[in-house]
Amino acid sequence: MAEHPAADLAAPGDAVVGSGPEGTGHYLGSGSSLAAANVAGAAALVRARHPGLDAAEVSRRLTATAYPASPARLDVYAALTAVPADAVGAVPQPPPADLPAAPPRAPRHRAVLVASAGGGLVLLVAAAAAVIPRGRARRWRPAD
Repeated sequence: MAEHPAADLAAPGDAVVGSGPEGTGHYLGSGSSLAAANVAGAAALVRARHPGLDAAEVSRRLTATAYPASPARLDVYAALTAVPADAVGAVPQPPPADLPAAPPRAPRHRAVLVASAGGGLVLLVAAAAAVIPRGRARRWRPAD
């Protein structure tokens, strides 16, 4: 008795909804022919997305990106978007940061000048508050 070869890839083939020839236009069917149609459609999408691939590379891509099971299950999204391990990609370069312009220095200098003048005025008033009462007490004469 001859052995049956094992399938490399499984696809949905049970209770598949598709377009039908009559009635409401919907067809509910099951079988390997519907699963084969899913794989053929996935292969067509991969060929459209990656036109440089030949049939063997498309087959390898479909089986390499399938869900891990026994047999592997078709994953069309992964087949279309996965980057193969042997592919060399470019490292993305982020755009340079947009730094704001340095703030003008004039307002800062003005603030330092006003604060210094105010501090000097406070010191002058404090010195006058200490000196004037002592000078009046001695009647503005120098100490002996």
